[in-house]
Amino acid sequence: MSGFSLAPIRKLFKKRRMAKLAKRLNNQVKDNTNGNVLTPEERDEAIRFYRETTGMKIDPIYHNYQKEKTGKFYKEYIPDDLFYNYIDPYFNRIKERSLDNKCYYDLLFAGFAMPKSYLKRLNGIWFDGEEHAIDKEAVNAVLLSHPAVFIKKAFNTGGGKGVFYLSNESDDIVSRFWEIIGRIDEDVVIQEPLKQHAALSRVNESSVNTIRVLSMLRPDGSIKIYSVVLRMGMAGKKVDNASSGGITCGVNLDGHCKEAGYYSYVNGGKRLLNHPTSGMPFKDIFIPNMDKIIAFVEKAAVRIPHFRLVSWDIALRDDGEPVLIEANFYDGEIDFHQLNNGPLFKEDTEAILREVFSK
Repeated sequence: MSGFSLAPIRKLFKKRRMAKLAKRLNNQVKDNTNGNVLTPEERDEAIRFYRETTGMKIDPIYHNYQKEKTGKFYKEYIPDDLFYNYIDPYFNRIKERSLDNKCYYDLLFAGFAMPKSYLKRLNGIWFDGEEHAIDKEAVNAVLLSHPAVFIKKAFNTGGGKGVFYLSNESDDIVSRFWEIIGRIDEDVVIQEPLKQHAALSRVNESSVNTIRVLSMLRPDGSIKIYSVVLRMGMAGKKVDNASSGGITCGVNLDGHCKEAGYYSYVNGGKRLLNHPTSGMPFKDIFIPNMDKIIAFVEKAAVRIPHFRLVSWDIALRDDGEPVLIEANFYDGEIDFHQLNNGPLFKEDTEAILREVFSK
């Protein structure tokens, strides 16, 4: 058996996994595209650009999707399959995913404002907000001492999955809690609901509407912000995730939202000018303290250097201070960034592609 290596087998499994992901993403985009809107010249330009920068032949279905929804063509649009298969793993150490556990946020991001943790379950053991191990009766007592709580899975809450809201007013909170917990095998954190700033509550009051900020930690230690998007829930919904029916709108660095917003491609990528349930025009939405939000992200990003390209979900508390809701260490959605703000990496696209695909 000397000289035997598992490397070729691992490489084959990785190739198959990447092909499966690419097929799923491609089909998702095709299902939400009504036809071909690229001109032959645009199609050739996109294919040529990616051949020159990556050495790969792309299917320009993502360029077609973006142009159909926004009316704009850029050869620099990043295809989803290239992002998730190559770019994201290049900048983010997926092997270090154990750091991406919401139960450890209080340690990892100590000193940053976050929703208060009432309870945590780690490796089957319950802890209170002071990190003391407790029994089931103490868990029940904590639940009954608060008017409402959010239950969040410690991993994989993308799209709002694994997030549950319980209220002492409308639920038998204890029995409902253990019913939900019984369906979750992994770590969980139970947190306080957040009271958001009035400017965001006016957009949709039932959900905490978060600001998604995409940051890059560069080799020299500086941080670059590539995209800012406001994520908004719908009336009656407690989550703002685009793939759970929410909508997004691009945000300028001065805090003013752009004229149009979009559904995620999971929901057809439809373009909107007003919030569907509150009726508020997106162009009238102003997010206060954007300078504080950006400074918050820039400071937090250096805490996790193994993850250089991070999508941060930041809420704005009722007193105007930024609060960390979630840090998406990897697999951050990119379709709504590009729908709202154009090519993901802007003027850095060519340099980033050449860096990633030259390795």
